[in-house]
Amino acid sequence: MSDNNEGHDLLIIGVGETGSKITMDVIKEINSQYLLLNTKKNSKYISNNIIIDTVSWIKPPISKIRESFFEHIDKISAIVKNHNNILIIGNLASKFGIAIIPLLTNILKIGGKEIFSFVIMPFGFEKRKIFLSGVSLSFINNYSKSTVIIDNNSFLKNNPELSFPECFRITNNAIKDIIISSYHKGFPSEFNVVATCKESDNIEDVFTNSLAMFNNSNIETIKKSFMFIYPAKEKIDKIDSIIKTTERIANDIDNEIDIISNADNLAKIHLLIQTNNSMFSSYDPLNQFIPPNNFLDFEPETNQNIKEISYLRNIETKTI
Repeated sequence: MSDNNEGHDLLIIGVGETGSKITMDVIKEINSQYLLLNTKKNSKYISNNIIIDTVSWIKPPISKIRESFFEHIDKISAIVKNHNNILIIGNLASKFGIAIIPLLTNILKIGGKEIFSFVIMPFGFEKRKIFLSGVSLSFINNYSKSTVIIDNNSFLKNNPELSFPECFRITNNAIKDIIISSYHKGFPSEFNVVATCKESDNIEDVFTNSLAMFNNSNIETIKKSFMFIYPAKEKIDKIDSIIKTTERIANDIDNEIDIISNADNLAKIHLLIQTNNSMFSSYDPLNQFIPPNNFLDFEPETNQNIKEISYLRNIETKTI
């Protein structure tokens, strides 16, 4: 894990409804500055909340959301300028997250910030979002020092009996727990995938179910793994058995284990797998044909010079 992100220098940015909720839950536990970015529909947050308003557009396209986002660049820059470490939380299953998070990471990267991104990917049945979320993830990963993702599709495969609210509660809590646990120790580097499951009074069931989600993620290359164990009131011998099992499974992989005390009666485990991002290459089927330095569109996040982005929009306007 990276150990150069000083806690007092960290700014947490929650993007959209999910990102804002997780951010507010996190800052209840740690002393960090924060900023929220939301649509007018989700303007319930009063403090440190910037509304990205598309005015009269009822269902604005991604390009319109990005255009509205640019109108707030100066205000956002004034807030982030005093922070070197930025942690971004958002949902790439939402149009708002797809539109804004790649631009935000781009701007911050150009500004010399160190970026840690926690994002949620869509379910497999959300066909219209899959391609765009995959493209956004690709840019986010390029601009971030660390990208941590929750793969909703893998979670659904492993927990088909859960309702949507229960699914979101578990995955949101996994992100919150990992951020809080990493706050003083340093955030994981590179590309990471989270595997987790529903809490249980049997920690062995929790371990098995979390491991099953990891197996459902189609991860081919594992560089390192981190295990966050919340044992509740579980006996020490069962925890010891799980740790030994993990060591046998990952005997050729660097594995870190963090046992975290919690007051709950139920145990939970989060697995954080450091890998490459090729597991999402199928989200963009053109990846296998197009060289990484070439692009077929003029999306703002493909442009490395933020000053030229507005110029690209002017070209489109004149063309029309």
